[in-house]
Amino acid sequence: MACMTDQRRLVLASASPARLGLLRQAGFAPEVIVSGVD
Repeated sequence: MACMTDQRRLVLASASPARLGLLRQAGFAPEVIVSGVD
């Protein structure tokens, strides 16, 4: 069982402002790391 102090990173591999905004509205704080691949 995970402890409440455990922190996990959410990585968004897209520079999409819509996706970033949606995740932030849902209460997440994603780290954006663009892959550079189309």
